[in-house]
Amino acid sequence: MTVRTSNKISNIPDISIIIVSYQTKKELADCLDSIFREKNISFEVIVVDNASTDGTSKMITQEFPKVKLITLDSLIGFSESNMRGVEKACANTLFFLNPDTLVRADAVHQLFQTLWSQKNYGAISGRLLNADGSLQPQGGSLPSLLVVCMWMFAIDDIPSIHELVSHYQERRSSYFSSSDGKVKQFGWLGGTALMVKKEAFICGLRVQGVARGRW
Repeated sequence: MTVRTSNKISNIPDISIIIVSYQTKKELADCLDSIFREKNISFEVIVVDNASTDGTSKMITQEFPKVKLITLDSLIGFSESNMRGVEKACANTLFFLNPDTLVRADAVHQLFQTLWSQKNYGAISGRLLNADGSLQPQGGSLPSLLVVCMWMFAIDDIPSIHELVSHYQERRSSYFSSSDGKVKQFGWLGGTALMVKKEAFICGLRVQGVARGRW
């Protein structure tokens, strides 16, 4: 494993953005380009590349020299790769981001402000949209045995069933919409674009641990 960076950080950034990549050179380039348009908050970007052979490392070195690049010698999996990124993170806020996402203007700043606006907030995610503008569900209720069984056997796809039992993974656009601009609380959030207070993340590791494995 090698770690390279051409940017010496003199001050601790507000956010450490961690991206795990594998054969996603084009998507990652677009993602990084959207990130570096953010001007309202300080951040560092850490890319953990799982031995890609599509020129990802070269692209980052040449086009995004400020990125802290961790090049792995083999494919070690999503969760463990994120942990490698966390080990190199300097900020008190971690932002786990998939390489095929595009960050809208000021989105990172707004997520950061909302996350730290309340002491009891541990993690936050934004509304994620697919390329066609449709909603990509990224959260739901805490899993109970009943809720998980309904999800596994697609019982929660039955119309109006959510009026009786909470969905494990919400799919309704209305559930993720908020006309009053207020934050909605979820039992769990997806990892596509997940911002977490570092202290909460470390505390979670001590209590539950992180599953190791491949994609």
